[in-house]
Amino acid sequence: MGGGVSLGSFSGSALTEALKLLIIYGKDGNKKAYDKVIVDGMSGASAGAIALTIMLKCLIDYRSMIPLYSDTLTEGHLLDEIIKDYFEGNKEKAKKYEKKFEALKALQLAQKIQYKIWVNEVDSNKLYGKKIKETHVVEPNESFSLLDRKLLEDLTKKYLMTSDGFDISRRTLLDPKRVIFACSLTNLLPIELTISKENKNQPEGKNKLEENVLKSIGSDNHSELRVIDFIFDEKAVLQQKKETDTRWLKFCQNPDIKNPTHFDITDKKAWATISASAIGCGAFPIAFEPVMLRRFQQEFGNDNEYTDWPSSFIKIQNEINNQKIQNPKQFIDNSYFAEEVDNQIDYQSFNFPYIDGGTFNNEPIREAFKIGNFQDFGRETIQEERLILFVDPIVRKEQYHSFRVSAYSPIKKSDNGVVFKKEISKLLGNTSSIINVLTNQGSIKEEHKIIDIKENFELRTTIFDYLDANTDMSSNLNIKIIATAFNKINKNLKNGIISLGTRDPMEYFLAEIHKSCLKQGEDQTACLTISENMLQQLEQQINSNSIVNIEQVYDLLNLTTKSDRNGFAQTVFKVIADFALNTDGKNENAYRAAILPINKRLDTVELPGSEIQAFGGFSSLKARQYAFEFARLSALLSLKENIGGFRPERPFIANKGFKKLEEQITERIKGIDFYNDKDEYTSSLENNLFNPSVIRIKNILLSNKYLKFILLKVPFVATSLISTALLPVVSVSLFVSSIFKKSPWRGSNILKKIIRSSVNQINYLALEPVTISILSDAPLNKKLLIKCTGNIIKKEKAIACTKTINKGIIRYQYYYQVSLLEYIKQHNPIPTDTISQNVTTIKIDSQLIERLGLSLSNKVRIPDSIDGNLEPERKRIALENNYTDIIEEIRIDRYNLPLINSSINNTNTALHYSLKNLNYHVNPLLEIDVQKLDQGWYFKEETESLDKKLMR
Repeated sequence: MGGGVSLGSFSGSALTEALKLLIIYGKDGNKKAYDKVIVDGMSGASAGAIALTIMLKCLIDYRSMIPLYSDTLTEGHLLDEIIKDYFEGNKEKAKKYEKKFEALKALQLAQKIQYKIWVNEVDSNKLYGKKIKETHVVEPNESFSLLDRKLLEDLTKKYLMTSDGFDISRRTLLDPKRVIFACSLTNLLPIELTISKENKNQPEGKNKLEENVLKSIGSDNHSELRVIDFIFDEKAVLQQKKETDTRWLKFCQNPDIKNPTHFDITDKKAWATISASAIGCGAFPIAFEPVMLRRFQQEFGNDNEYTDWPSSFIKIQNEINNQKIQNPKQFIDNSYFAEEVDNQIDYQSFNFPYIDGGTFNNEPIREAFKIGNFQDFGRETIQEERLILFVDPIVRKEQYHSFRVSAYSPIKKSDNGVVFKKEISKLLGNTSSIINVLTNQGSIKEEHKIIDIKENFELRTTIFDYLDANTDMSSNLNIKIIATAFNKINKNLKNGIISLGTRDPMEYFLAEIHKSCLKQGEDQTACLTISENMLQQLEQQINSNSIVNIEQVYDLLNLTTKSDRNGFAQTVFKVIADFALNTDGKNENAYRAAILPINKRLDTVELPGSEIQAFGGFSSLKARQYAFEFARLSALLSLKENIGGFRPERPFIANKGFKKLEEQITERIKGIDFYNDKDEYTSSLENNLFNPSVIRIKNILLSNKYLKFILLKVPFVATSLISTALLPVVSVSLFVSSIFKKSPWRGSNILKKIIRSSVNQINYLALEPVTISILSDAPLNKKLLIKCTGNIIKKEKAIACTKTINKGIIRYQYYYQVSLLEYIKQHNPIPTDTISQNVTTIKIDSQLIERLGLSLSNKVRIPDSIDGNLEPERKRIALENNYTDIIEEIRIDRYNLPLINSSINNTNTALHYSLKNLNYHVNPLLEIDVQKLDQGWYFKEETESLDKKLMR
């Protein structure tokens, strides 16, 4: 399921419609009706992931979902609707499909709920919610967004998290054993991808030059995947020897309560987790605030050699663990998340901020293929057809992109005809082109890769035919080839979120032998009888250089005949070819089909609602109704097509009743009467989208006192700023013009300030800001008395706010900001040689800091006489001598707070390690509660995962 924002109405309808059509009219390659249609995996991006989650909940137990839709709806009503739509109201005609009624009723309800949510519930006025009210107050730790996410949270709680009477034994259409769900996510924080993962846990100082090289050629990844394994029959899954991958979340009936990635499938907490993931997947940038999701180290790989978990977290945890081993009784865990329960930071889980998964992976086709491969691994699939069904509501109409670049056009229209373009106009044209470059390059279409794989399969078939025909491959095999094959299998299986069915290289190799036997039609008794234990011994002896020639290999594996030796050699070469061609584990016989918005001529069409980055549909009920019904027609047209289609020999569905059904859906589309009055849609866009946007943007601008002054005093600036936010390409020139030509404050001053601040980095070292928070049951004086080094007393004024906690209790919170020092100097000076060994950079780093300090200054003067690049040791010492305003004590109102330096430098506290690794946190606070002064200062990561919030 691809993304589509407001066109999620198309996605949800198309998916459920396609499945109904396949159940009723589906035919296999031999024109026989399908015995069963089984859904065993799904992958989604953006709105597609939300639509999939809704459908999944309905298919697990549609009966428990009926009351959520309506108090008056019954199973009988659902069946009547199906008979009316697909059997022309003829109950006798429908009788022969009686065994499929349960699945059809579940899909009918799923489609109705998709309609209720996407068409009736989600509109732009509700999405703006409280954000366009003048009384709206922004929470201190709330991230920015134009829209209010509360509507989505409320719908989630109503339709997905309610589990009264939820019974998984009533599931229909879904695979009876398991279903695998994957959603694409975009992490705002980069996860490092290093080339040499073996170096991730090496002590500092070793191979330093190599590590620096890897920094320059390594990559940062923002595109991620979350996989949820729905286990319905644990016993059957265990018999298949395909337990839940450690990188996945496991939803089952008997979860391991000690494992944080295991959930009870009937529990509200489980559905809060999948709902939060789906909402995060659909958090369109800027429109919605990023979604905080608790991710676990297991999801990134537990094996240190093959993990993508941030190495910074691994180092912090190692430091904490070492300290706990040395002082197990004295160590204090005083580093927390903002969440109310289970909130200690252990660095084996973390709240990451996520935006729309469609930013870089809007069409997760590859993931669907991988899920199918995982499900098919080790199974007999001769009697099955696998279909990868892809739904996407937004497809460009033209076959080729325009090559025009507006920056090269010399003139533009004006009131008096045409004028030559100014440089600012050309700048805007270039900027627009650059943004398109980044967007398009960041979201390479997976379908192109799938087509490439199809071509690779043709080459693979040629190579395999050659290997099968060669009866003397055993003489071409040697130890180095076997070692290379085993090493490549091991690496490929250990990497990646979705495995090839197993991460055990020996199990995979034996499965390849079995597959080769099946393909050649051999009796299973004639297959090689190599055990997993034999292969493990072979790998160990090759790695230890105990085996030096190929004959020893054949002896160890007990391969006495030429046929057996040849079969083993052929498998080794086939595995190498598979991995080299990137066809490993893939099903070459899997079909694929796409449901796109198309007309009867099979041309793609642009649906109403795709305007303004597909938010237009939220403004118009008719546009959403139109997209929903058009999805049903598109599903029918796509699956019945066989002229050069996805399965050229014959269509996926075939029945004479199509004409009547097609006419019926077409009449419903006409009945919406969308195109009869296009002015109505224009009015909807203006009243329900544009006007609320103007109000929202005006409120944002007026919240800043300087902008407020300019907006109220200089009206043309106000006009420019509002239009800048709404129509960037047109109005940036107006904004720039108002600053440099008409504004009472000169633009040159702004440029001068920017230049000076950038040059300051040569003269000063900028310190890391630390937000300090003081909590109290009663209001306090905002002024803080701070004693700095040299007994200098300074006053700082805090900013105050209130926060409501459990049972409506109000607490007072005071914020102020200081700076973090690399405070290496202690009472006993550190020898210069020790400093030189430890200091390689000025940036805060857990490996460099011997002692922490806080300062009221935000920068430190770098001495003019020292070239820090040539003399890092002297620079380090000079900086220490230039530290000013180092905080020693803090007092607020009648409270003397504990000495801050001794608190933050207590190595027996988690606070110390969290604070000195400040850069590895999203929203860190150093906090103290004046009602609990005996507990001292503690560190707080002021983030809350959405699933925790939904549970409140």
